[in-house]
Amino acid sequence: MISERQANISLFRWLAVSMIVFCLAAGLFPGSAQAAAPIISGSPPSGQVGSPYSASFTASCNSTACIVPGSWYISGSIPGLSVPTNSNTIQGIPSTANAYEVQVSYTDPTLGIATKYFTIIITTPALVFSTTSIPMATVGMAYSASVVATGGTGSISYALTNGALPSGLSFNNGQVSGIPARG
Repeated sequence: MISERQANISLFRWLAVSMIVFCLAAGLFPGSAQAAAPIISGSPPSGQVGSPYSASFTASCNSTACIVPGSWYISGSIPGLSVPTNSNTIQGIPSTANAYEVQVSYTDPTLGIATKYFTIIITTPALVFSTTSIPMATVGMAYSASVVATGGTGSISYALTNGALPSGLSFNNGQVSGIPARG
């Protein structure tokens, strides 16, 4: 039989080992390893004014996807874009070109909070001329032709910046018109 003293020693040893294991697991000893905070990743693409935009972020905990659902918070204002509550996605149709900084935070209930900053660049659509040539004019006959461009933002204004039109024709806001004279 085990004496009462031996039973107490065994119980004490079991309690001591249990406490040491608990303290190690909880990171209560100086220099002990603790689980790393979550890591946020993502690479938000550039966007274009007037075009649908969406960017999503992910969080990893200890080099794997976070198992316990956490919460997301994204701050920063980009005109035309929004962030649904507790979402990892920015979406919408941007309305203003600029470089915007957003702060993305993820909170894991056991590992803590991670925060990362991202820059999202919104550009203006390129200006493209859809008119590549205009018809030939006939001397003494009324003439009208348009030059058309698309893209950019706001209204487009046109100007003749190089060369000259034949006598009798004028250029006004993308419209060539008049009656060409003999030249």
